[in-house]
Amino acid sequence: MDKKQIEKEIAENLVKVFELQKKLYGSKICTHCLKDYPLHSDYWNKNLNVKDGFRSECKQCTKTKRIKKQ
Repeated sequence: MDKKQIEKEIAENLVKVFELQKKLYGSKICTHCLKDYPLHSDYWNKNLNVKDGFRSECKQCTKTKRIKKQ
C-alpha cells in the first residue's frame, strides 16, 4: 500500500467516525480545531446546504478566522 492509499483510507475512516458520532450523540467535530460540540446553534453557524444544517467549523473558529483576515 502506498502513502496516497493509506491517507485516503484514513480520511475515509475519519468520515465514518464523524458520521457515527453525529448519529449516536447528536454532536459534531469542528474541522478546524477538532473539538466536539453539540449540534446546537450556540456552537455552530447555520448552513442549509448540508444534511445537519450547520457549517463544518464551529462559531469560535469562524470568528477567529474572520478576525485574522482583518
